[in-house]
Amino acid sequence: MGDKQPQSNATAFAGTIASRDISFTYDHATEPALRDVTLTIPEGECIVLCGASGCGKTSYTRVVNGLIPSFFHGVFAGRQTTCGMDVETVPIDRLPPLFGSVFQNPKTRYFNANVTDELASLSKTWDFQLKRLIAVSRL
Repeated sequence: MGDKQPQSNATAFAGTIASRDISFTYDHATEPALRDVTLTIPEGECIVLCGASGCGKTSYTRVVNGLIPSFFHGVFAGRQTTCGMDVETVPIDRLPPLFGSVFQNPKTRYFNANVTDELASLSKTWDFQLKRLIAVSRL
């Protein structure tokens, strides 16, 4: 009873995105998707990643939100912290409430069009239990 419960509002998730010397090569790829990326995005900043197809935009967002190295496998180097959490050691379900990506057409990327499909996909793909995902996302 004396333990403090974590805050449930957005201020509990504030923080900086810090990438230091990030490099990543997907399994079975001959060239790295990312090479020596160093970038700091202060709390409250909104950025746009733009560039030619295949330049690493999506791969970088996968690093920031923990999908690399937890879900997409390959050779990962560097240090990534998102809102103070190390993406290599934090449980993957702790990051989604902290980070979001907006694509030109989100239906063609790694998100689904509705919550039910997203949870079902995550359950199958990451072998999470659906009840755990619902509890974490407080649906």
